[in-house]
Amino acid sequence: MMLNRAIFQTQEPPEIVIDGERCQAFIETTLEGIVFHSAGVILDANDQAACMLGYPLEEVVGQNLSYFFAGGADPSLPARDVVGLKKDGCVFRLRMISRAVLYKNRPVQAVVLRETL
Repeated sequence: MMLNRAIFQTQEPPEIVIDGERCQAFIETTLEGIVFHSAGVILDANDQAACMLGYPLEEVVGQNLSYFFAGGADPSLPARDVVGLKKDGCVFRLRMISRAVLYKNRPVQAVVLRETL
């Protein structure tokens, strides 16, 4: 094991280029929904979040985040399990994880939505 680690550590790390194609690949691969909001009002979301909620993205942006959850889940809490409400009336369980980030040079909350069983 020590030998393998020594060999690995002598290799040059690959150059990582951050470009639009690389970012797009990560965005399209994620299974989580990602929502940016300010005071609960959704500023932007990824396609997976809109799909998870059963709405077109255009109908998600501008809505209050609590609109999509049974009991009007509080988006200011850091992490919790909630019941989501799809546009067609179906309910589903998910984990909501929230944290403060900068989005378009202003402080907002980023919420990650993960479907659970």
